[in-house]
Amino acid sequence: ALGTRRATLGNQHPDTLRSINNLGTLWLDQGKLAEAEPLFVEALSRMKKAPGINDANIARCLNNLVSVAIEYWSILLLACLLRYGA
Repeated sequence: ALGTRRATLGNQHPDTLRSINNLGTLWLDQGKLAEAEPLFVEALSRMKKAPGINDANIARCLNNLVSVAIEYWSILLLACLLRYGA
């Protein structure tokens, strides 16, 4: 679906950008951080320049990117605790 939106609407279209963010959210919900992060980065970068994107859309995308960072830090913290103890 995202490929079709990119092809028909272009990468800067608000619907395409929301689809990119939504796909990132799906990957995040499934714990696939490596797949989610670049989508949020792309969407956020393009949203800043795209007409028709409001601050709420940008805030949601930024919040999703922060969620990825929190997940990464949680994994790192757990790994350190397991290795070095509490």
